[in-house]
Amino acid sequence: MGQVDYKEWAANKNFHVGDTLVFNYNNQFHNVKQVTQQGFESCNATSPIATYTNGSDTVTLEKHGHFYFIYGYP
Repeated sequence: MGQVDYKEWAANKNFHVGDTLVFNYNNQFHNVKQVTQQGFESCNATSPIATYTNGSDTVTLEKHGHFYFIYGYP
């Protein structure tokens, strides 16, 4: 299985308030962090808005706007 370019994937998607994003990953090696645009562009997760560690996390979009997520390491 090759690498997925999530930025390219998301560029063609329209998300709406109430939509859910599901992140499935191996939580022994990764976590998911919601970051600011600046954090996303610099790939910096030192001050995340939220951190998800379950390995199968669901995030509901509760407002309009841009949301940025990156993988981190526990």
